[in-house]
Amino acid sequence: MRKISNVKVLGLPLCIHRQLTTTMKKILIPAFALIAYFAGLSGAAAQGRYGHVNLGNIVSLMAETKAADAQLEALQKQIVAKGEKMATDFQAKVQAFYQAANSGSMAPAEQQKQQAALEQEQQSLMAYEQTSLQQVNQKRAELIAPIVEKAKDAISRVAKANGFVAVFDTSAVYNGILFAAESEDITDLVKKDLGIE
Repeated sequence: MRKISNVKVLGLPLCIHRQLTTTMKKILIPAFALIAYFAGLSGAAAQGRYGHVNLGNIVSLMAETKAADAQLEALQKQIVAKGEKMATDFQAKVQAFYQAANSGSMAPAEQQKQQAALEQEQQSLMAYEQTSLQQVNQKRAELIAPIVEKAKDAISRVAKANGFVAVFDTSAVYNGILFAAESEDITDLVKKDLGIE
């Protein structure tokens, strides 16, 4: 009787052949499944409809965007009014400083002290400008995010309801594409879904 360790299959010892076969099955079965899956997807995709929409236009037409713009405008007016008051007050202090310094009624030590205070105030004005810009940008992002999400949800509903495989955004604002041939513009369908005329 032969020893099992001496049995060879395809020139390999039986135990190594079994390990290779098991390993190959673990690799090949999922690989074939993936190939079949993607082949099915590409066949379905080739038969599906493709569309495009300008998300930026849709968002700009939504009533929520108009309300957000009004809120942003109010915030900007408030920030600008405060900044203008700060700048006017600063200019008055600078003029008073120059008048006092030029008249000779201010001691050199006091002049240096006030000049340092004015430079500090100027830095504060510049910092306010930067902070204000960041505040407006943050508020804009906060206000626009739910509006964009609502528009994307409407696009998804329209695409699913009308059998689209993919819908491309043609706006440069969100996700621009360079080529949108052979696709349907579904902007009117999305506007209808959102109740925009």
